[in-house]
Amino acid sequence: MAKVRVHELAKDFGVPSKEVLAALNDMGEFVKS
Repeated sequence: MAKVRVHELAKDFGVPSKEVLAALNDMGEFVKS
C-alpha cells in the first residue's frame, strides 16, 4: 500500500492535519504525525 502523507491528505480535503489524525485514529488506523 502506498504511503500517504497526513498533511497532503489534509490539504486535499481542506481540513487541519490534527483533524485528519483524529479521524484516522478513530477508525483504528495507525498513523504517525
